[in-house]
Amino acid sequence: MSATHNPCLDCSIGQNCCTNLSGLAMTREEYEENFAQFADQLIVKEEHSVYYIATKEGPCPHWKGQCTIHATRPMDCRLFPHQMGKVKVAPKHVKINYHSHTRCPKKKELRMPDADARNMIHTWAQDLYGEDHNIELKQQSFLMSVWILAKKFFTSEETLPARMKHIWVRIRR
Repeated sequence: MSATHNPCLDCSIGQNCCTNLSGLAMTREEYEENFAQFADQLIVKEEHSVYYIATKEGPCPHWKGQCTIHATRPMDCRLFPHQMGKVKVAPKHVKINYHSHTRCPKKKELRMPDADARNMIHTWAQDLYGEDHNIELKQQSFLMSVWILAKKFFTSEETLPARMKHIWVRIRR
């Protein structure tokens, strides 16, 4: 697949990734190049040199019936259907969870080999934090992905249904 070909154009579920942009991770350079001009339309949170963005309302500002920056889009977009979780940083150590659990009907066509996704994430993190940081990547299980999604709908772990707490205990072992 070429960098300019966008297979999402004939999506049967309405480009949910681009029309419901949430939690997209990027470097400061990626943010400034692609999204800073749309700051009034975005919720932007910076943590440990990673910019996380979500739209306040509506689709990605670059979605005009198709992605207007598809060939030069940020790494987290190019990674799809793999998705990065929150980047955790400790002194000289970076941990990034990732997964490829999505309902995207083009998942099989878009999904790169896991080794390529790991390499892309590792290179991105190394460029961001430097060669002196240990970069730890972990592919998230399906249950962990479900857990993370469920937690978004509850205010704290105490309000989670008993069944979700049971799953969390099993995942953390």
